[in-house]
Amino acid sequence: MHTMKLTNLAILFLLICHSLYAYATITHDVYFDVNTLSSGMVALMLVTFLLAKVDSSYINVFSLFLLSLSLFIGGRYIYNFLGGEENIFKISFFTFYTLETSEFNRLTVYVSSMFIYLLVGWSVLSKSKSDNKNKRDALLQGNNESLILFASIIISLLYLYSEFLLFINVISGGYLALYASQGGEFSFSLNPKTPFFILLALSLAFNVKKSRKVLLIALSISGLLGILMGQRGQFFTMVFFFVWYYSTLTNFNFTSILKSLLIAVPVSLVMMSLSFRSFESSASIYESIIHFLYSNGISLMVFDASTKIDDYPLLPGVQSFVIGASKVLSLFQDFPSYTTSYSGYISWFYNSKAYFSGQGLGWSLPSSFYVWSSGNIYIYNIFFILFGMQIRFINNVYNRSPFWFGLSVCFIYNLFFVGRSQLSDIYPICTYYIIAYFLYTRFCQVKKVW
Repeated sequence: MHTMKLTNLAILFLLICHSLYAYATITHDVYFDVNTLSSGMVALMLVTFLLAKVDSSYINVFSLFLLSLSLFIGGRYIYNFLGGEENIFKISFFTFYTLETSEFNRLTVYVSSMFIYLLVGWSVLSKSKSDNKNKRDALLQGNNESLILFASIIISLLYLYSEFLLFINVISGGYLALYASQGGEFSFSLNPKTPFFILLALSLAFNVKKSRKVLLIALSISGLLGILMGQRGQFFTMVFFFVWYYSTLTNFNFTSILKSLLIAVPVSLVMMSLSFRSFESSASIYESIIHFLYSNGISLMVFDASTKIDDYPLLPGVQSFVIGASKVLSLFQDFPSYTTSYSGYISWFYNSKAYFSGQGLGWSLPSSFYVWSSGNIYIYNIFFILFGMQIRFINNVYNRSPFWFGLSVCFIYNLFFVGRSQLSDIYPICTYYIIAYFLYTRFCQVKKVW
């Protein structure tokens, strides 16, 4: 109780300080230089991480999510703090501009709000006091494992085949071959990635050991192929997911996680040096690390670019929550592919020629909330509070039953990448999982446990 009070006081202090900072910057044009902002952001990211694990386990969903945001959104602040010399408020891919002092101060207000109000939302809901451990073990006996194992093998092969085709395309056409098919009109298509993650969720939820092994191996292979293709963000998303999953096992402690990370970091640096977006081979480990922070922190400027557009189409917002909205609509009419997603629209808006040639800017979580709030910082903050509450809820219920664990797998894996992607990567697949769960439990005559 004493620790909780100190945590609440610390969060209140952060809110007061941030409110004064935002008021001074937005209302009275009080600006800070790049080095001061970078130092402040690094301190804020560290404090929010420490406060996130005061009343929870050392490794939890939220602390890992903060690490992913610190990489994708805060990476350039860390880069500057560590002595990087490049301008962190410059975008030189797809569109070209550099922010003025007033602009990057305003941007930092919104970025710092993201970290603070996520923490507020996380802290609003209390930690679950019920003992949720081993609730899934009760359903291990009598499950029809052969069906899910057969499906897992088939879908894993299809998933890896699609990833291998991408890898071959990148070898022949370079990194931008990953996006070569994004232009033109949108049409209905099937992607093995969705059933792959649904089967992964079911296998982990019901502890189907053989199926689980097949799917986790396939996921690891796709991650290695991804980093060789230059998809570094997705590779580290996979690493975060593995850290979270193994932290849920009773025999996996923080020491084991730390050892795994100590192995993963040097291996990742070696793999990145072999990728199609590798840094100079003569660069030192330090130079490779800060370059990695700078390049992956590009989502900071993607967020800024997204704030400069006023007329986003309606469909991407609907598709964030309504599963298959664009796919169903494509059955009745053709429409430009860039109108189906925020990432496609922003890419088309800034450079339509580059978009149709297979290039893109991407998206970010704060971009979605900025668009939905029309830039109103109060509504923007409320969105982050609600999102932080969702993460706390998932953290509280993930181990209560197979249903919740599988749903958490779908939510959490995509959560770790949402810093540089869209919410449509999270909610629709969770809906697909719910449908698949009820079909599986009914067909295999497995008792549903909530």
